Amino acid sequence: MAQKRFELGTIESRIKGGKISQQRRREDPEKYRKSGCFTRKEFVTPPYSTELAEVIGIILGDGAISGYQIRISLDRHRDRKYADFIVDLMGKVLGEYPSYREREADNTIALRISGVGLVEILEKLGMQRGDKIAHQVSFPQWIRENLVYSTACVRGLFDTDGGLYFHKKKKRTYLGWCFASFSDPLLLDVMSTLQKLDFNVKKSGAHKLYMYSLESISRYFEVVGSHNPKNAVKLELRRGARVV
Repeated sequence: MAQKRFELGTIESRIKGGKISQQRRREDPEKYRKSGCFTRKEFVTPPYSTELAEVIGIILGDGAISGYQIRISLDRHRDRKYADFIVDLMGKVLGEYPSYREREADNTIALRISGVGLVEILEKLGMQRGDKIAHQVSFPQWIRENLVYSTACVRGLFDTDGGLYFHKKKKRTYLGWCFASFSDPLLLDVMSTLQKLDFNVKKSGAHKLYMYSLESISRYFEVVGSHNPKNAVKLELRRGARVV
């Protein structure tokens, strides 16, 4: 008895079948998810807002964008509470909450959202995938042109790539404010925003900005603000440590 042969079809017919399958997945993704099939996650482009501008600042600071994923890396000891804030903020703004993983090997907290669609949305919002330093990233134009948005973006950047520090000089303890970036355009965007807000910010070296006046630092937290609790702790310590 002759065996029945199964024809695999031509290349053209397989391409056509693949396109039909993709179209059906787009039309009824829930059906394919329930059946265990992989489907591309759908994301909605968020409207411009201070919350979105702050998320952009966080990604420009301690984040990375690959071809299919957004990653935020934080210190697992100093930024634990701040990581919780970021999870809630990104869930609200981007429509999906990041996964949360603590890594003892390098003492970090890794937050991740996977989705090619989300990466594409961020690119439309002015972000770039790949090495931030190689690209010399800067504020997206819609943020740079709006002082309210650029202020929120600075908040996200400072909470990740900046911080308060104590230093001693002539037996007195001083409180300092510092932001660092190896992207020259990004550093200039932060400096320009703070100058528009009438802050006396100074550039030291090629990659750092400083504020030394306690009055300026206190005003920064009134005008720009911070969502990273470690900064609030240092502000409180200044009162009991004779910080000037």
